[in-house]
Amino acid sequence: MVFDRKWFNRLYYKWLEDAYDKDPELAKELDTAVIGGLGRRMAREIKDQIPQTQNEMDYLLKALRESHWFQENVGVVGKSNNEMILQTRNCSFQLAWMKKHGDVYPCKVSHKTFLENFCREVDPNLKVENLSAPTKNPKDGVYCRWKIYK
Repeated sequence: MVFDRKWFNRLYYKWLEDAYDKDPELAKELDTAVIGGLGRRMAREIKDQIPQTQNEMDYLLKALRESHWFQENVGVVGKSNNEMILQTRNCSFQLAWMKKHGDVYPCKVSHKTFLENFCREVDPNLKVENLSAPTKNPKDGVYCRWKIYK
């Protein structure tokens, strides 16, 4: 599957913004359904293209790097054989959202659903925990932080 991350993110942002202006609660529900489904589908398509590695977290990281979520400035904060902590800095979606709306978009639920569905396709025993949700003008520039573990 050829996936143009920038095209998708721009189109999705526009669609979500329009939906949110009309009905914020429905937009958040649809966001979770769409992004969650995307996590499942992307993982199914990506994982077969990534050579299996002995370390499951290395394999998961390689697969995640092919997803639309990794378009952002995602970094690995820590990684062991059983867990990985990722953080997103300078999220272009959140920066654009804050510029127009003055506050962050509540993306924690949709992104958790994306990561859970993506990780389950790699290993059903993987768990996802949000360690830090987006905040307005975070001092350290970290918009969100996630722990993926067994």
